[in-house]
Formats: sequence, structure tokens, C-alpha cells
Amino acid sequence: MKMRIETTTKLNQIPEHIYKQHKGFREWNFVTSKRDHQTILQILIDGRDTNAVDIEGNPLPTLVYLAREKRPQYHHHFKAGAMNALIRVSSRISNGPIILNVDCDMYSNNSKSIKYSLCIFMDEEKGDEIAYIQFPQKFNNLTKNDIYGSSFRVIQQLELAGLDANGGPMYIGTGCFHRREALCGKQYEKNYKVDWKKLNDTKANESASVLEETCKVLASCTFEHNTPWGKEMGLKYGILVEDIITGLSIKCRGWKSMYLNPEREGFLGVAPTTLLQLLVQHTRWAEGHLQIFLSRYCSLVYGYKRIPLKLRLAYCPFNLWAANCLATLYYVVVPCLCLLKGFSLFPKISSPWVVPFVYVAFVHRAYSLGEFLWCGGTFRGWCNDQRVWLFKRTTSYFFAFFQTILKLLGYSQLTFALTAKVSDENVSERYQQELIEFGATSPMFDILATLAMLNLFGSFGAIKKVILDADEDLKVLDQFGLQILLCLVLVTINLPVYQALFFRKDNGKMPSSVTYKSIIFALLACTSFGAAKLTSKRHPSNGKNLVGAHFRPKLLSHLSSGAWYNVLVLGIGGHSSGKFWVVKSWDFIMNKGKLESKSYLPLFETRPARGRQLFQLFSASISITICFIWVYRVSYFPAAEAKAERWTWLGLFLAELWFSFYWSLTLIFKWNPVFRTIRKLFLEYKFVCTRDPGKVPPIMVINTVLSVMAYEYPAEKLSVHPSDDGCSDLTFYALLEAASFSRIRLPFCRKLKVEPRLPEAYFRKTVKHADDSAMAK
Repeated sequence: MKMRIETTTKLNQIPEHIYKQHKGFREWNFVTSKRDHQTILQILIDGRDTNAVDIEGNPLPTLVYLAREKRPQYHHHFKAGAMNALIRVSSRISNGPIILNVDCDMYSNNSKSIKYSLCIFMDEEKGDEIAYIQFPQKFNNLTKNDIYGSSFRVIQQLELAGLDANGGPMYIGTGCFHRREALCGKQYEKNYKVDWKKLNDTKANESASVLEETCKVLASCTFEHNTPWGKEMGLKYGILVEDIITGLSIKCRGWKSMYLNPEREGFLGVAPTTLLQLLVQHTRWAEGHLQIFLSRYCSLVYGYKRIPLKLRLAYCPFNLWAANCLATLYYVVVPCLCLLKGFSLFPKISSPWVVPFVYVAFVHRAYSLGEFLWCGGTFRGWCNDQRVWLFKRTTSYFFAFFQTILKLLGYSQLTFALTAKVSDENVSERYQQELIEFGATSPMFDILATLAMLNLFGSFGAIKKVILDADEDLKVLDQFGLQILLCLVLVTINLPVYQALFFRKDNGKMPSSVTYKSIIFALLACTSFGAAKLTSKRHPSNGKNLVGAHFRPKLLSHLSSGAWYNVLVLGIGGHSSGKFWVVKSWDFIMNKGKLESKSYLPLFETRPARGRQLFQLFSASISITICFIWVYRVSYFPAAEAKAERWTWLGLFLAELWFSFYWSLTLIFKWNPVFRTIRKLFLEYKFVCTRDPGKVPPIMVINTVLSVMAYEYPAEKLSVHPSDDGCSDLTFYALLEAASFSRIRLPFCRKLKVEPRLPEAYFRKTVKHADDSAMAK
């Protein structure tokens, strides 16, 4: 199957004999382009059909292909539009009450994910108020030390768990089980109760051919006109990160969410394998988050009197990603230039005021390292994470910030940039060797290289003062010690950049044009800064040419029923959506026994994180130390006649105020994180989308579909609805192959209970990595 699909994809043409075998291919005779075509809907496997069985005679899950209508004169609203179209179509075919979405480059790594989620949705005490259950977004192609910091270890293991304790995690667009009613705009009511038995029989009675025709209108590009879709129903339109505002609006209607991070990852995907892919991806995310903050969907405004204050504040650190660029750039650029010009911005090493700066710098980073190691990372992985943190703040967030401002002023239009999931063999080889990929021309690389050269020049200047000028009394080190240390740290972080600029010979090196531009820009910055007259080069703590130690206040300003429910698996795809979705409904049944009608036993457990007191003590100490830094900045503000120094000092003070404010926001979701675990007694599924075959190979899509179809759940109650937003006959052909292959694959998974159930991952797995005796056998 894999060879046939990959060969057909490479030829970019469906074989003629296959083309004639299925009526669905005729639809492409009327397709003008992937942005101008009619609705294409084909039921490839009808789970209601008694002939739709595997090689052992067991029923197969329903499999439906959808390519929604697109016309140039109508906005298709990217992924959100594809999702909403599929929600409507699926409601007509299978109408499952639960929806799970997964990226098209992700797959199910845990066949019990569906039952884990059901344990929460069907909990007698809290289940009815849950709108969605969010799984973490994890990846299967990370290098040992995570060269691009794509694992989001701390975010996924601590910060999202902290959000869970304050009202529920954000909806992050993948690996999320939704309640259909909540996603379609239903307001939560206190007395709301789900009748799971009533939801058991929800499938349509019409024939497959009739459903194919009647459902096409639901995916037309004019159906949503003058309707609540995209506003009050389905995913929201108008923001790049529509998943975030969709989750927020659901909570504002009274619903709650939960975060579930099981020991075996629920879903795994493909992380970016080049630095440029990563930076482009984070540019889109940061831009979308800032759009939310500056729109009516800002959590502080939109959630007023609807959700708790802590939850509203907890959204802000993510929404303000892009705003970090200004303070970070100032801290990276200005201290280095001031070092070259002999103006000290920090206390002397011999001064007591150096203590708060040193404490914050070292203790905060030490705690960060401890967090990262606790979350399963390595020391080198933490170093890589810090490097990428700096790269994102100085490039991705910088571009996201100004693109958002331009859009607010009407100088730019909303775009949806996709991250490619394919790369050539040489790039993949360098990625596995943990060599950062710089082999492209980009303004982002211009900025990275220029900043790296600037700090290199600053370090050379410091070395010259200390060594060549015979600093016998160590006056230079005493006066500029912290500034020199900052420059050296930045140089250390940028070592891969210097290697790519001057030493690497492979195709992943920095382009020559970037090297030349970075040197020229860095030299221009040094010379232009020298034009500003710096009247004082003495250290502020000397009290000369400064205001002195005068304080300036104005500057401080139904589990026992035994019936299985229908499960609907949906999917969205295309060049604009890039997401997999599944919609299902089911009746969960225990492995053994029944619960007493008068007793209540929670299906999941909630436990607080250990070590919270240590974090709270650390936070309190950092907060007190930051106040001392503020006092120092105000007390030693340069005198009025030193205008250049005053503005430089004020800029650094504002940057430190911003860092302090942003750090205080992050305390909200780290203060009391909680973890959910499913009770073992009950341990016993998707909405799929595809994209342009040039961006995501059809075989990757098929692997995801097959992993979903192989869930540990009655197949006759499971429906998989892929939505091909790229409208590709190659994807349709690949799904036909998957439908045929599933007749063999599903009994194999069911018999051996293999994990993972993704064919590609399973056949890569060696016996020594087997999880159980059945797998080893």
C-alpha cells in the first residue's frame, strides 16, 4: 500500500485503471483548481452496510471523504471554515456528540485515548460541565537534545496543568476531544445532564448515495451566509489562532475544560526540522495571540464576569508573546553598544547593588533548569531551549508584533502560513546530527546574524579593555563585569550562528549574503551609536554626574448501562487547514461489574503537583529581589545634563519592568498545577483533515487515518470523516487504499493489541522496545 501511494504521489497522476474503478474520481473532471471547485463527498466505507467487514467478518468503521466547495469570490476561512463544514456534514451522517481533532501530521499513539476521555465526560459529578478535554501536543521526531526546543516540556507538563487548576486549559487546535453541543454554541446550564442512552441511536437512515447528495449543500461556500456559523457556532473566524478564541468563547458560555496527559502519549506528530520552519510557525502563533489581545476577544475584556480572574490573566502570557520582542531586543543590543562606548548600565561588582541582579539572573535560570530536567529534559536540551527562546523573541515575535500593528492600521491582510512537513534527506540527516539548519535567505536570519555579530564585537571590545589595556587593578572588570558577562552569555548562545557564518561547509550554513549583511549592519550600529554623546562613563554607584541616591516616586509609578454509543470520527484537510478531526459518541462500559446506583466513584483522580511550596518560596524571593532592582534603577538615574545616558537608562528600566510584569503573569498557571489520572478500574476517537500533498505526503495522512480506525472501540460505532481542504485526487486515492488495507490491519491490531497502532510507527518499532508480550510475540 505504501509503495503504491508513494509512487502515485511522485508521478502526480492516478493510474487509468484505478481511475475507472471508482466513480468518485469523476468529480475531478469538474475541478478547476484546489481553490475553485464544487463539493466532493464520498462515503468510502458505510459502517451500516453488512458487507463492510474485515477479513474476519467484523464490521469496519465508517469512512467518509469530504472536500468542501471553494470559490475565489468567497472567503473559505482556512482551517476554521473546513472544521465547521465537516461538523455540519458529520451531523447529518453520524451526528456523534463528541469531537476529537488532531493535526494531519499527527497520529494516535494510544488506542485507549477515547476511553480515557470518556471517563471524564461521563463522570457523574463533573462530567456534564466539561466541554472539551485537551491532550498535549507531542512529537515523535525530536532529537535527543531537542535542537529546536519543539517539545514544549514545561508548557505541557506544568503550565497547561496550571491552567487546568484555574478553569481549564486552552484549546490548542489538536489532540482535543470536544462535546459537539458546546462547540456548536450551546450555553451551559447548571442542571444540564446528558442522556447517553438517548444519544446511542443517532445515525441517519438514508442510503449512502442519498446522503452523499443531500450533505453537499452543507459544505457549500454560501451555506454560512447570514448564519451564526463562525460567530456563535463552530470555530471562530477572523483570527489566525482560531482554536484559542474558540476555546475561550466556550468557557465564557459556562463550560469547563480539562487537561489529560497520560503516561503513554495520546498523540504524536512531526516537529519542524529546520530553524526557518520553526520561526515561521511561531510568527503565525505569536501574531494570532497578539491579535486576540488587541481585539474584543481579549480574555480580560471578553471574559469579564464570565470566567474567573485568574483564568483571564492566565491567557495573557500567551497573548503577549509577540510583545516580548521589544524588551528582549533592547536588552540584547543596548548593553553591548554601551560596553563599547564605556557607559556602565549595571552596578559595580564590588557594590552591594550587584546582589539582586546576580540573584535574579542565576537563581531564576537555575530554577528554570530544574524545571526542565524535572519534565524529562537534558542539560543540553535546556541550553537549546534557551537559545531558541532568544531566537524566537528577536525574530518571530518581532515580525509578528509589527505585522499585527500593520494589520490593525489596514496595511496588511490576514494570511495563513503553513509549516511544511517534508524535507530532503540532507536536511533530515543534519537534523538528526543536531546541526541547526540555516541554509536559506530570510530577514529573520539577517537579524539573528546581526545580533550575534554585535555581541561578538562587544566581547572583543571588553577583552581589549581588560587584557590589551593592562587592567592591573581590575577596574574595568569591576565597573563593567555584569555587562561583559551578559555579552559573553549572548556570544555563547550564538555559537551555532558563528559556526554557520564562518566555519560550516555544508548546505546548512548561513548564506554568504547574510554573512556580509550582518557584518555591515553590526558595524553601522556600533558607529552610529558612537555618534551619540555620552557625557558620563563612570559607574552610577559612584554618585557622580547622576541624580544620586535620591528616590523619585514619580518614576515608580451512566456507566452501568452496558450499551456502546456511536462514535463519529471526522476529518478536515487541505492546504489551509492542516488538521485532523474526529467526532464520536459512545456509551462507555466497565470491564467488570456495575456501580451501585446510590454510590459515586469518580472515574478520574485529581492531585496537586508536589513541590509547590518550593516554587512559591522561589517566586517570593525573586519578587523581593526585583523590587531592589527597581529601587536601584530609580535611585541612580542619570543627571539631567546627561541626556543620552538618561534615555538609555530609562529604556533598560522599562525593559526590566516589562520582564517583571510578564514573569508575574506566568506565576498564575505555575502556582498550583493539578494532574488528572484515570482510575485503573475503567481503563480498558477523530476528525481527520488533509492538506496539499506537496506540504503533507498522502502516506502521512493515511497513517493517521488508519491509527484512528484501529481504536480499541466497537468499529460499528466509529465513523471517520476526512475533509480534504486541498481537494486532491491523490488524497482520495490514498484513502481508497487505506479503506482496503483496513480490512487486514484492524484484525491484526485487535488480536495482538499492538501499540502504537500507526502502521508506519509499528513497523519501525523493534522487539526490544515492545511494551508487552503480545507485541514481542
